[in-house]
Amino acid sequence: MNDADTTDLIARIVDDIANHAAFEPYADLIPENIDAAYFIQDQVVEMLEARGIRGAPCGYKLALNSQSLMAHFGRTEPCFGRMFSDQKWQSPASLSAKDYRGLLIEAEIMAVMAADMPRRDGGHTRATAEAAVERYFPAVELVDARDLEIPKARLPSVVAQNITTEGLVYGGPGLIPQELDVETLPVSLSFDGAVVAQTKGTPPQHPGDAIAWLANQLMARGGMLKAGDIVICGTHVPPPPLGDASHVLLDMGPLGLVEFTVK
Repeated sequence: MNDADTTDLIARIVDDIANHAAFEPYADLIPENIDAAYFIQDQVVEMLEARGIRGAPCGYKLALNSQSLMAHFGRTEPCFGRMFSDQKWQSPASLSAKDYRGLLIEAEIMAVMAADMPRRDGGHTRATAEAAVERYFPAVELVDARDLEIPKARLPSVVAQNITTEGLVYGGPGLIPQELDVETLPVSLSFDGAVVAQTKGTPPQHPGDAIAWLANQLMARGGMLKAGDIVICGTHVPPPPLGDASHVLLDMGPLGLVEFTVK
């Protein structure tokens, strides 16, 4: 594509996101190349902020980082998208249903970074990642698939369009990295008082590994994970659709609670 075609594509994607339109893969315009998809994602993020549709970026989301999803999409590593400051709410929160086409609810661990993660010889590891984490918190990612059947998705199209995220709600009290045992961490997700998902010790990957992978990816692209950034580290259960329910409660045991309504 020439520059004019690329600018037009970015504007169309941004309009789709702003209007909660049905997901359009733009398969004839977005190449089968993840690096090219991230290049488009960067420009989508810039235009969303420049047009006042989103606030400033505040961090990242990990996606497709379970072994089963990577195998399904023929991947050997996860993907990432950007999170925005105006779509980060602290529990308890009240959200408007008109802002979403059809929410999926993801139970996740959120990290708040205490230190920058600059280039490091040999790359970052779980240990160096967790040394840079201030605290882990329970979080719900709000995913609006916009009628997209995610198992049938064309991955470069999804990455280019920032992986259908619509923000997060986080709670507490949280834990420092040394206190978190992900292998025994309980997760209970309820809609309107009814449990819809329950598990224990099922993170898609250790959050320290997720953060290390992200830091290394950003370094390879000329960026850096910075102090103050948030990272949500992937869903612990297949995300159920919220449907007509209005009250969401996530209980992650020692990590804490997240609660919000969508009306």
